[in-house]
Amino acid sequence: MPLLLVFKWSFDYPTDTLLVGQVLKLNCPSTLVSRESKVSGSKGHHSLVLEHKSFSLYLTSNNSRDSLVYYKSDIVLGKDKTMVNLSFYSEPETEKGYAFEVGLRYSMNDSITSGDFVLSRPKYNSSYFMLRLDLDYNLRVHTYYEHVDWEAWEITFS
Repeated sequence: MPLLLVFKWSFDYPTDTLLVGQVLKLNCPSTLVSRESKVSGSKGHHSLVLEHKSFSLYLTSNNSRDSLVYYKSDIVLGKDKTMVNLSFYSEPETEKGYAFEVGLRYSMNDSITSGDFVLSRPKYNSSYFMLRLDLDYNLRVHTYYEHVDWEAWEITFS
């Protein structure tokens, strides 16, 4: 009898990938973690973490109990402000939608302050994007363009 593996995936609990509209929330699911390998679903050594004043990329090593920061966002916040969520977004740059802007949008605890980190501006109209923390510690935007004969997924940010 063959072994059947069932994976539960939830829009509210991302793993190594964010789809457009997915949100990392402070004190909730606030981390993306890379996979251990291409064939394993186990947690890897790299993570993107939403923190109170920024979001950061970390490396966790088997040789050290402390995680090492290799990227920290450079958002300047007031003393009383906290970042409460970080979402992956895609919006048309113009009214006609010839090109899209893809990035990360953050919101603060005052419900007024927010900002964008533009990651990519693909040269064509596409409606499918995903942000993935890959095995090699890179954060990448993958864009799907259905009007091509081969390799419809393209890396448009790394």
